[in-house]
Amino acid sequence: MSAEAEIKQFIDRILRLKEEQDTLGEDIREIYAEAKGRGYDKTVLGNVISHLRKVEKLGRDTLSEREAIFYIYLTAYETGGRAPAPARCRTGSDHCERRNSGRA
Repeated sequence: MSAEAEIKQFIDRILRLKEEQDTLGEDIREIYAEAKGRGYDKTVLGNVISHLRKVEKLGRDTLSEREAIFYIYLTAYETGGRAPAPARCRTGSDHCERRNSGRA
């Protein structure tokens, strides 16, 4: 098979998948519209879905650790360095145990 034919096949496959993706996107928008019509906040639903997908992809422990670090950074930013950010460690983390025992 020539390079041109291979390129055409790759592009055709991607275009088909993009069409499917567009259809799925339309279906998802319809579900959000239905939920909104019944009085639910579609932004909050989207946030819940995003969170659940992150938990599924990363695992609850990894996500919790990232969220803890996020809040440490946010606190540091909001206080402008005026107050130390609270130390948060995942239970059983070797890094936290070393840090807390002074061997970090």
